[in-house]
Amino acid sequence: MNKQIKIILIILYFVFALWYFSFNKRTITVSPQIIEIGQVHDQPSISPLMEKIAKCESSLYQTAVNENKRADGTVWSRDWGKFQINDFYWGDLAEELELDYKYSEADNTKLAMIILQRQGLVAWSASKYCWNG
Repeated sequence: MNKQIKIILIILYFVFALWYFSFNKRTITVSPQIIEIGQVHDQPSISPLMEKIAKCESSLYQTAVNENKRADGTVWSRDWGKFQINDFYWGDLAEELELDYKYSEADNTKLAMIILQRQGLVAWSASKYCWNG
């Protein structure tokens, strides 16, 4: 596949992703089965699978930050926290919900549960080899 077609496909992918993630973003319902607020530190309870995903994504470190770079080396987005939540795709929603997902483990987990409800496990497919076994 030549370089121009690859570039066009990448652009189409990002246009679709922007449309998909912004569609109906004002309507957010979080099922009680997905997120249950605990009594201590307002920390949501998560399933063993989500705990395993967080271990694969960040070794359970809320301070983990990874940069996503273009071919020329410029950073276009970062993945933050325990669940490595991407600021390009989820930053606006987090801001709208007033979730400090970058620095608060509880908020990172809450946003992860919302992402899980919206997308299923697709958001963490890059680490599936680690948590799916």
